[in-house]
Amino acid sequence: MPAVDALCRARYGRAPGSRALERLLARAGLHAPRMAERAAHHGGLADWRQANLASLARRAARGDSALVWAGQASLRTDTGTRRLLLAQTLRGSLAWLPLPAEQAHRISSYVQFLDRLAATWPEHRHVLLHGIDPEHPALRAWLAQRPGWRLV
Repeated sequence: MPAVDALCRARYGRAPGSRALERLLARAGLHAPRMAERAAHHGGLADWRQANLASLARRAARGDSALVWAGQASLRTDTGTRRLLLAQTLRGSLAWLPLPAEQAHRISSYVQFLDRLAATWPEHRHVLLHGIDPEHPALRAWLAQRPGWRLV
């Protein structure tokens, strides 16, 4: 997360490692459970994961890509609930974009988020989108400009 790295560099003179950053965000209430953790509590995700994840991982590996799981999440704060678009690798590296309530379901928010992902993780990726159709014309147009990326 380049923005958090930049903030840490400005305040402390250096950026934390990825694991330290994960712990710091968790202490601030910004922990996102990994897919395996969520699947343990959500039967539909567990079923999808068991039926599809292994074949998607093999396909990504053949294309020298990494898998990223992306979708919306809610974050409870002192002032209410915030919507976030978040993405994480299957090992838990995290990227997120807070959304104003009126933008939570706009396709432009997803395109902006995918642009951030491509800047943060420029390597080829298979993005497992949760809650939005990867065949949407705006997403197809985004994808056409990024060879090596795949939206599922």
